Amino acid sequence: MHVDLRLERHQLVLKNEVTEGFGRVETWIVSIAALALVLLRAIDFLWTLPILALGIGRS
Repeated sequence: MHVDLRLERHQLVLKNEVTEGFGRVETWIVSIAALALVLLRAIDFLWTLPILALGIGRS
């Protein structure tokens, strides 16, 4: 019984790490895309600040 609980806990920890990893990658992609749009002058820099703040907060 005790071994089953440890195994289940380990699986949940691994699952959590994987989902957080994908969230970080997704945030970095969105941040890079926002900076690319700023460099292309498609949007103003002020519009990207919340996106960049989210990226910094997630990392």
